[in-house]
Amino acid sequence: MASSPMLATALYDYGSADATHLAFKAGAQIEILRDQEPWALGRIAGKTGWYPAAYARKLPQAPTGGARVALPPSP
Repeated sequence: MASSPMLATALYDYGSADATHLAFKAGAQIEILRDQEPWALGRIAGKTGWYPAAYARKLPQAPTGGARVALPPSP
């Protein structure tokens, strides 16, 4: 079973004249292909490129295999 892709949400706009970089607007969802601080390789809508890792926040990954995580009761 394949694991779900690692995702991030862009915190800031990022643009670059470098064709190997991934441009995006704040709020964009990025699929993380490789994380090599301070850069990450990501994909948005079929376009792949490098971006500053600090410009995006990783999203928590869903558990695999249909397992559910039990949360503690609210106080």
